Amino acid sequence: MKKSEYLHHLIRSMDKRDKDNLMRYARMRGKKTDHKYLEFFRAIDAQATYNEAVLKEAFSFSNFSEAKRHLLELILRVLRIFDQHPETEMQNRPISGPSSNAVSTTSPCFNSSKPGKSPPAKNASPPSSTSPTAN
Repeated sequence: MKKSEYLHHLIRSMDKRDKDNLMRYARMRGKKTDHKYLEFFRAIDAQATYNEAVLKEAFSFSNFSEAKRHLLELILRVLRIFDQHPETEMQNRPISGPSSNAVSTTSPCFNSSKPGKSPPAKNASPPSSTSPTAN
């Protein structure tokens, strides 16, 4: 593999979840300039074999190698964020169902009790100790 093909190889090796996270990040939290890099990302991803000449014609970056470096840094930043903070993926996933504003409290994310146990009652007294205490 040539050095110029590393970015193509990285993009093609990403799974759907990673690609979706990149798209969300760039659309929601990224800079406005990141949107043109999303198009660049999609064009590279669409190529079965890397063809830099076609990409150079399609995108008018003043410095093509700098554009590839920026895209690489954007991808690595997103992969790092979602690897270090997996809960971020949960926050960004689309909510399905009839009401998109409703939050499901039956989700395991919102259940603070252990599976198979009911949460303690609010007015219940603390459990008494049956073990004798030494004086």
